[in-house]
Amino acid sequence: MSEFSTSTSYDPDGRPAPAPRQALTYIAGATALLFAAGCAILGVLFVGANRTAEDAVAARGIAYENMQQAQEREQKSLDTIKVANRAKDQAETKAEAADQARKKAQDERDESRQKADAAVKTARAAESQRADAEEKERRARNDVGVADGLRKQEAERRREAVQQIAKLDVAHGTQLLDDGDLPQALLWYAEALRVANREQLPEDAHRLRLAIALSQHPRPVQTWFYDKPVSAIHLSPDGRQVLTAAPEGVLLWDAATGKQVGQAVKHDLGLVTFAAFAPDGKHVVIGDRDPGGEMCHLHLTDPVTGKPAFAPLEHERPVTDVVFSADGKRLLAVGSDRGGEANLRAWDAVKGEAVGKPLDHVGILVAYAFSADGREVLIAGADKTVRRWNPVSGNVTGVTLDHTGAVRGAAFSPDGKRVVTASADKTARVWQVETGQPVTPPLRHAGIVSAAEFSADGRRVLTAGLDRAAHVWDATTGESLGGPLRHSAAVTLALFSPDGRHVLTGCADGRVRLWDANTGDEVLRVWQGGAVQHADFSPDGTAVLTLEGKIARLWDLTVAEPPTPAAADPAGLTWFSPDGKLVLRANGTTAQLSTVAKNQPVGPPLKHKYPVASATFSGDGKRVATMCNEQGGTDPEVIVQVWDTATGEEKGPAAAYLHPVQLMALNHDGSTALTVAFFNATDYRLRFFETTTGKQFGKEVLFSQAVARALFTPDGKLAVTAMAGGIVKMWDPAKAEQAGKGTTHGAPIMQIVFSPDGKRMLTADRAGVVFIGEVGTGEEVSRLPDQPGAVTFAAFSPDGQRVVTSCADRTVRVWEVAKGTPVTPPMVHEAPALAAFSPPTAAGWRPPPATACSSGTPPRGSGSARCCPIPPSR
Repeated sequence: MSEFSTSTSYDPDGRPAPAPRQALTYIAGATALLFAAGCAILGVLFVGANRTAEDAVAARGIAYENMQQAQEREQKSLDTIKVANRAKDQAETKAEAADQARKKAQDERDESRQKADAAVKTARAAESQRADAEEKERRARNDVGVADGLRKQEAERRREAVQQIAKLDVAHGTQLLDDGDLPQALLWYAEALRVANREQLPEDAHRLRLAIALSQHPRPVQTWFYDKPVSAIHLSPDGRQVLTAAPEGVLLWDAATGKQVGQAVKHDLGLVTFAAFAPDGKHVVIGDRDPGGEMCHLHLTDPVTGKPAFAPLEHERPVTDVVFSADGKRLLAVGSDRGGEANLRAWDAVKGEAVGKPLDHVGILVAYAFSADGREVLIAGADKTVRRWNPVSGNVTGVTLDHTGAVRGAAFSPDGKRVVTASADKTARVWQVETGQPVTPPLRHAGIVSAAEFSADGRRVLTAGLDRAAHVWDATTGESLGGPLRHSAAVTLALFSPDGRHVLTGCADGRVRLWDANTGDEVLRVWQGGAVQHADFSPDGTAVLTLEGKIARLWDLTVAEPPTPAAADPAGLTWFSPDGKLVLRANGTTAQLSTVAKNQPVGPPLKHKYPVASATFSGDGKRVATMCNEQGGTDPEVIVQVWDTATGEEKGPAAAYLHPVQLMALNHDGSTALTVAFFNATDYRLRFFETTTGKQFGKEVLFSQAVARALFTPDGKLAVTAMAGGIVKMWDPAKAEQAGKGTTHGAPIMQIVFSPDGKRMLTADRAGVVFIGEVGTGEEVSRLPDQPGAVTFAAFSPDGQRVVTSCADRTVRVWEVAKGTPVTPPMVHEAPALAAFSPPTAAGWRPPPATACSSGTPPRGSGSARCCPIPPSR
């Protein structure tokens, strides 16, 4: 193909488009040249031209094909462009979507980053809080550890304080037990056991202590309280019932249950003057009178049904006593008035008819009884006469007894042939009733003899006097049997048991004791609240009924063996150390110290010359003083010895006396001792001496009246005495001289209590008067308002700023020491109460050694007659 050939273009209809202008020019030029060159070659050229035309047509066809291909390619390109545009649009759409997704992703990433940052911050805060929590937990653990340590320390301090309180309870109980105050001692022992049980402390020693105390003391079975004093009280002949008579009526009680039997016996007249069981036990004999005393009657009544055996018997004077003949067929009614005259009248106890005429007696009657055959009445008067009166005939015969003083008491022998008299001339004597001749020599006392009686078999005589002693004598020879029965105050009553083996005595200090009539040894001790007016044995001798003012009590004298090993002899006497860890048991002339917890002996037996009668520990418990008495004789020897409680060795020489020693005490460390000896009713002597050398300090201190209490202050530098009349004094033992002022009460002292620091002393008496003074000077700090009755208990608070008192009216009060004003109103109890302050929480405080001295009345109250258990629980 020529270099001038060109591609053929086509119009839209497919026809060849006109050749371009330049191509035509080239063709025209070529045609002219060809035409000029020669015609010869025209044919040749024509052939070539045809060929070229064919080639051109062929080229044109090719071009056309190419054009079609180009169009196809263009169409494809257009399609491609469309596809590309669509792809572009799609790409743009996707790009836009991608941008949106990217933006959203960015937003989400930003949000996630923010959340991550917040999470990091939260995590950091949580980590900080965790660290703070761990620190707080660590501190809390430390605080818990500290608190636990403090709690343990506080618990230990509390445990120690409770142990000290229990020890103080034991020490107080032991002091009360030594004073013969069993009911209140048992309350303190029981409180110590209760504290030990509550605080999970060892209880064995407390239970053993209670068992030993109970084993040596009678058990109070029943108690009856009255609003007014009781005029008569008796046990029935079979011992199953108790009769009590007050001005308002006569009541019968079941001795086993304490419940009332039947209804109160009704009377025509207003006031009951006498009541007793008839010998058959089915009837009671009652004397009553109208308030003016113009009408007096005697009744014999069935107390259960209230049916009288016969009509009331009129009497000239109020009936004060009735005795029956041995066969129970006759009764003797004794009436008396305040002028001292008496009227005696015999009655037929079956028919209620008078036997003969009455007999008027001028002067005081001290004894009367039917003769053995019941036909005559034996009469003994204070005028030293003994008479025989026949109520039927009215004959009176008599003899005068050779006493130099008035007859204070008398009793006839069971056979009525002898009479024993007690006289103000300090003697008692047995006489023949018929002749008035003495059977025995004078039975001598150191003071006025106030009572005397025969044993049931008539072989022995019992006498009691104001010299603080009772004696058992042979009724034929007048020989003293067993030696004097010593007391701390005048003996107010004495009687033999039904079998004659024992003697019951009552003392002005309110104690009732049971003695062995053969040996003179004290067997049992019963504590009462005041002087006992009356006492009766049960028929079998296993119980005793006592009357003290408005209170009647029935005691079981049968005691049980304490639950101790066989080596411990429960018989004899027992004393506990102030801390309650040691016990001293005395039986005859031998005493033995033992541990309370295990009952193991401490040291060898403590040997004595005579039977041991009393003992007391020092405040620190390291020493114990014992006192033994010679049995019999007119001037029996008394020996006081001091022993080391750790070794059982005697500390220093023994102190000997030729007069009864009523009281003894040791100071806190046992280096100094005091004793109070009885010389006569107006001569009591206080003596101080050093225990290791026996050296006496100063001179003996003389007292003109009985010394009821003697003890040392807590520091042992001073001693305190309380006389029976209520005078309290302090003494310097080293000089045997009075220290400071004394305190005067108008009634016997019930309580002597020291403050925890030992600087102040509280004294309380039976009339309800309470003084608080300075130890050493005796200066009065305050006087509490008078209580409505005897103060039965008192204690200082741990800081010494307050005191608590318990009164016989069953109230408890708290007082300010400095002002003497009440802090609380009276706290009224249903039963007698004790009281104690709660322990302090400050570390290091310890209760002081036991220094309380209680000697008074058991808590009691008023109200209608009723029965309640004794002792009441605290």
